[in-house]
Amino acid sequence: MNLRLLPIAVYAVCLLPPGTVCAQSFRIDNKVYVGDGREAVHQSSTIFHEQRVYDYLEKPAEAIVFDRSTEQFTLLDMMRRSMARVAARDVLAFTEQLRQRNTEQADPLLRFLLAPAFHEQFDAQTGTLNLQGTWMTYRAETMAAPNAEVVKLYRDFSDWSARLSPMLVATARPPFARLMLNSALEEHRLLPREVTLTITTTRGVVSKRFVTRSEHQLIERLSESDLNRVKQTHEFMVIYNPVSLEQYRK
Repeated sequence: MNLRLLPIAVYAVCLLPPGTVCAQSFRIDNKVYVGDGREAVHQSSTIFHEQRVYDYLEKPAEAIVFDRSTEQFTLLDMMRRSMARVAARDVLAFTEQLRQRNTEQADPLLRFLLAPAFHEQFDAQTGTLNLQGTWMTYRAETMAAPNAEVVKLYRDFSDWSARLSPMLVATARPPFARLMLNSALEEHRLLPREVTLTITTTRGVVSKRFVTRSEHQLIERLSESDLNRVKQTHEFMVIYNPVSLEQYRK
């Protein structure tokens, strides 16, 4: 099971108002770096196609599919050839449970993560968006989107990614800070090209900074290999061994 450190990595589809048709098909390639590292610690590709989104992590080999028609996630472990399913409503319920834990936390960083507050700065000339908080900062270098629908789909996609991660991995960060960044990006009608996240921790008088940087590339048209990958994924969903979420997480 992966650590799901990706700042964007999962599974949304047409979460636009009822009656809206999602005609967009595109792919987003993602790379994540830690500190000053030049080698990506995580790489993934996310394909938006028809009424589903397919998120593929390279190492370990895993895919997650969100199906709007069933409002359900399918998790696929390529190595163990197993799969688990999670309802979207259960993801939202888990997120709400996280939010309610804020008053129980003594650690100030964790309290911030459960109820973040940021000061926003946006430079329209450079397209740089900054969210400055007490314990963490986002700096997003942005890019224009082909149209408003892509921005909306990306925002919903990234929101689900942030919500699902702590449900799959106990050490993942709560989603609320990332949700605020996603909202700000949509407000400015932009997509992220590069996102730098800086978290500051303190122990006594000693402060430490943890920095991750993600790069995102938008490919506006799916290739034949993308469509073949989607087709193969549906074949896996038929033949893989179904397991519970608890078994999958192990």
